[in-house]
Amino acid sequence: MNQEIELMKIQCKMESIESLLNAINRQLSIRVTEKNTIGDDWVDQDTIMKLTGLGRTKLYELRKENKISSSTICGKDVFYRLSDFKKLLNTNEKNR
Repeated sequence: MNQEIELMKIQCKMESIESLLNAINRQLSIRVTEKNTIGDDWVDQDTIMKLTGLGRTKLYELRKENKISSSTICGKDVFYRLSDFKKLLNTNEKNR
């Protein structure tokens, strides 16, 4: 009986911690999006690199192969469309 109560307490605490972690992740996501996004679809290169794990060279190759779009402001920072990466993921999706 005591073990069941202890297990319920632990489960309740774990759910509480999970809820807090989800809230923190949402806030971090919002902050990154606000800081590194222009409009709804354009994201800076650093954000794309973090999201995808791709490096600058691979992003350059994907641009040259016309698999993704990019744009710059005054020739400085490179921005990418998130929708291009979603399309690329959908195209390369494998059924398991």
